[in-house]
Amino acid sequence: MTLEYDEQDARKFIKLQEDLTKKFRGAKIDEVREYEERKKHQQPLIDTINELSKRISLEPQYPKFLEHFKKLEITNEKNENYVTLGRMLAEYLNKCDDHIFGLRPEGFKRFIGNTEAKFDNDRIIIGERTYECTEGLLKLLTRKIIQKNDYTEEDYENYKEILIHTDAIYRDNNSFNKYPKASSSKKYLEIIKPIWNELKATGGGLIKLKGTHTQERESLRKKLFL
Repeated sequence: MTLEYDEQDARKFIKLQEDLTKKFRGAKIDEVREYEERKKHQQPLIDTINELSKRISLEPQYPKFLEHFKKLEITNEKNENYVTLGRMLAEYLNKCDDHIFGLRPEGFKRFIGNTEAKFDNDRIIIGERTYECTEGLLKLLTRKIIQKNDYTEEDYENYKEILIHTDAIYRDNNSFNKYPKASSSKKYLEIIKPIWNELKATGGGLIKLKGTHTQERESLRKKLFL
């Protein structure tokens, strides 16, 4: 079957085609204008997101432990508003779950017993004493569950010294209380209680020692192991 068109039909078809083309172009122009208008209003947010993306890609990627600190800064620059942490120390603080016999958060600071703990890369400063961080010492200071093969004798001695000098072993973190913190945990029974028994056997270990760190350590050992 053959379809035949006269000139009038052809003109109608051409006009319809032109109308459709105009409507399509008009719709596209409206879409472009709407996009530009929305982009104009959203540009400040877009710029902020782009800037944050650049900063995140350049900064060290650390876990979320920083809620207890003002700032993480891996640098030798000293600033009272910055906390300088090494990677090993940062990882253990992030997973710290022992706030009784370990490091507990108080605002932007960390305490053990009645003493604030400060940090310098992978060193812990408690009072006037500085301890080099080891895996064993950090496990003792941060974990509720710990095995005997997780730490060395030196780690244990340092932890014992910290517990005694900060009163962390005493109820209410106060040596005048003369009673230990009570617990039925495995850590308490295997690690804390033996230290308390040594103190009790030597008269309670209530005297605060004076002198240099080395002298205090030697005096403490003599007091505990006579």
